[in-house]
Amino acid sequence: MSLDREALLRLPALAPPPGVQANFVNPYTTVGASNARNIAIVAISTPLVWTRIFTKCRVVRRMDIEDYLITLAWVILVAGMMTPAFLAVHHTKLGAHQWDLTVAELIEQLHLFHIITASYCAGTLVLKSAIGIQCLRTFAPNTGRQDATFYLSHLLLWGNIVLYLVLTFLEIFSCWPMEAIWDVTVHGRCMHHMLVHMLASIFNTVSDFLLVVIPQKAIWTLHMRTSAKVGISACFVVGIGACMCSALRIPRTVELFYSSDVTYHMELTGGLAFLEFFFGLCAACVPVLPKFAIFLSTKTPFASFSSYMQRMLGYSQVTPVSGPASPNQAQIGTHNARGANISDAEFHDLVDSIRTGTCNSVDMGDPSFAPMSNYKPPPEWRTRPIGTPESDRIAEASKSG
Repeated sequence: MSLDREALLRLPALAPPPGVQANFVNPYTTVGASNARNIAIVAISTPLVWTRIFTKCRVVRRMDIEDYLITLAWVILVAGMMTPAFLAVHHTKLGAHQWDLTVAELIEQLHLFHIITASYCAGTLVLKSAIGIQCLRTFAPNTGRQDATFYLSHLLLWGNIVLYLVLTFLEIFSCWPMEAIWDVTVHGRCMHHMLVHMLASIFNTVSDFLLVVIPQKAIWTLHMRTSAKVGISACFVVGIGACMCSALRIPRTVELFYSSDVTYHMELTGGLAFLEFFFGLCAACVPVLPKFAIFLSTKTPFASFSSYMQRMLGYSQVTPVSGPASPNQAQIGTHNARGANISDAEFHDLVDSIRTGTCNSVDMGDPSFAPMSNYKPPPEWRTRPIGTPESDRIAEASKSG
């Protein structure tokens, strides 16, 4: 029996098409392109994630649940997706047609693909939950005002959670025994879960587009300068890259579903999944970059770059207005009068006051910025001399008049 298995492992994994000769020595692969893509993903996403963590810990001085989820998503990307991908690049004929592989090489690739796919489902569950919570916190805060943005954000959040919980479970336990998922020589009972993946890719594309549209709709209804809206919107359009990769992945998933050349189509589909996850991670981290740029403005070597970023994103340094403070007054810019950065909570309060109409006008470029520009102090706040003969004379004259 052992000899039969050893002989089977040396056989071609798939019969080549008519007129095609199998090449086990030097076949076509995507090793070079896949390796460059994976290195770029890790090299760009890692600084972005740690910049977000630094900004929330050092500048904002508060970590929310989405920050922990984004950090966990990055760990899953590096450990669960990139590590098996690098092993596949250096130890298998990645991207080769299946007829150019032996059965042993096919088993090795399918095992790594299984780990990557399960990690992708779990990582997307965590990442989309973080993005959904971030949208709810920023654009649909819990103030008792429940509009379309509130309900749509909740629908996307819980829909993605349910979908990717199911996909993760199906990917991990699609066969019994589990070895039958990747070992074609093991007989087991398996579910045809690729159909679920194909339907899920369509829902995934729709949810990606909505996660881009919801912030844009909320941003462009704010009462602020157009340049400020453009700057804030630019922080969220990175998600368009995830939408494009997700849309391109649909036909690739259909081809994978109907094709017997699994290794070739799975690499193409997996590459788009990697890029989709990468753009989603970037979209979750980019919104904190303006605050990080403001922090850098206090550091001399980065002052000019930070000033350029603030002008591009519509931020400006402001000074506090004189007179009694109001709950709706805010100071947006590098520092307030005491030199402290504005926190996320204060920013969300300001956004909510704008959305609910309690903030009458906002001019992000006005150095004497005060949201309640039409506010008039009551008469008793008027400044006049008190406790002197001159003040008593003025008071008596006022009564007699």
